[in-house]
Amino acid sequence: MNLYNSFLTKLNKQSAAKLILGCLIIEITSSFIFSNLFPHGGSNGFKFDSMLEQIALAVFLAPIAETYFIQYLIITTILKYSKGNTLLALLISAIVFGLSHYYSIPYIVKTFFAGLTFGTLFLSQKPNFNKAFIYVLITHASYNLFAVIMNNI
Repeated sequence: MNLYNSFLTKLNKQSAAKLILGCLIIEITSSFIFSNLFPHGGSNGFKFDSMLEQIALAVFLAPIAETYFIQYLIITTILKYSKGNTLLALLISAIVFGLSHYYSIPYIVKTFFAGLTFGTLFLSQKPNFNKAFIYVLITHASYNLFAVIMNNI
């Protein structure tokens, strides 16, 4: 756990742009890896009636709700009741994030890893959880926008 906390401390010293871009690159790369490993195991997800609806839900509403409930509430609650156990908070939030994307087993696994990335980004900004919320929200929304664009090309 000390190694992970040292890693979080180093991340905390990075600029917002580096953190967000780095996490975005991790998410895009893992998506390409998973889509190549499981070409038919991806997310069919929601069926949207229009591109506007897809952007509103996937790029705006989902990242706000998921960041608030999964990163903010779960992580801060676990930290409070576990005497600051960052690894426990990270793992539980990542599991919940993965399970909340239950479209297929490979997609649950892929989003579990996304949950690890978003949770680490969130925890790296401890104790300024307002800044952490914004960083994760921007990263998550940017990744979802990328996915929407790629799925509609």
